[in-house]
Amino acid sequence: MPSDWATTQNNLGDALTLLAERENEATRFEQAVAAYGEALKEYQRERGPVRWALVTGKQGIAFCLLAQKSEDSAAAQRAVRQIKLALETIQTGGDATSAAYYAAELIKAQATFDRVKKR
Repeated sequence: MPSDWATTQNNLGDALTLLAERENEATRFEQAVAAYGEALKEYQRERGPVRWALVTGKQGIAFCLLAQKSEDSAAAQRAVRQIKLALETIQTGGDATSAAYYAAELIKAQATFDRVKKR
């Protein structure tokens, strides 16, 4: 089932992000980004905008954490873009709690981008 595959990939992305934070390892963040990307192949914006936004936002956070670890401005820029898209979609969907969370994450991602682009 494609939906089961996407759920598994989303959960894998969550687990890899947590593991990467504990290990402080860039490779795990890259793996998390890839897992979320696999989930997004099934979770398409047109078919389920809120689910798509939540996974897109988590992928953006993983990009941000990767950028913080590796000082990668491209990853930081991607983080800002992903989180902003997620936030806009979630706000449209009326999920105030998730919108507040991603608004805070967008501020962090923008700060990361501003810091790493100077290097």
